[in-house]
Amino acid sequence: MVAIITDEAAPDESVPAQATEGEVRRFDGAIHLWLLAGSVLVIVLAATMKVHEVHEVRLPGTWFSLPELCYFRRATGLDCPGCGLTRSFISLAHGQLLAAWHFNPAGVLLFPVVLFQIPYRLAQLLRVGRGHRPWNLTTVAQGVFIALFVVLIVQWVAKFLPAW
Repeated sequence: MVAIITDEAAPDESVPAQATEGEVRRFDGAIHLWLLAGSVLVIVLAATMKVHEVHEVRLPGTWFSLPELCYFRRATGLDCPGCGLTRSFISLAHGQLLAAWHFNPAGVLLFPVVLFQIPYRLAQLLRVGRGHRPWNLTTVAQGVFIALFVVLIVQWVAKFLPAW
């Protein structure tokens, strides 16, 4: 077995310390494949679903609405920071920017991040498949996700502030 040395300061705890290069490549490939599949699924579902009467989401060709899944809203009667993201994604996939903004402004920022995952994960799979190390965008990704989290919370708090 060969010890893998990375450029990171701390070892990656999800990969065994004594992994072979092939094992590390398979692990990296599996992660990118799952993230690619998840991103494609989200985009395809957003493109095929429909928003019905503002608060309902329907699958194509069906007459019934999907159940509401937000337990926070069920328990408190208030929207959570993520309420409306599904409807926002659906609206964006159908080119309805204003409707998407109305459902959840953070969706307008998050949807492109999910969309970006498709070419990025494909490129990562190609790199790993050719024996190259995947790109390490950890710092960038952390910054993007922190910014998205802040936007989610700010827009949520803004909903409860009285209009000036």
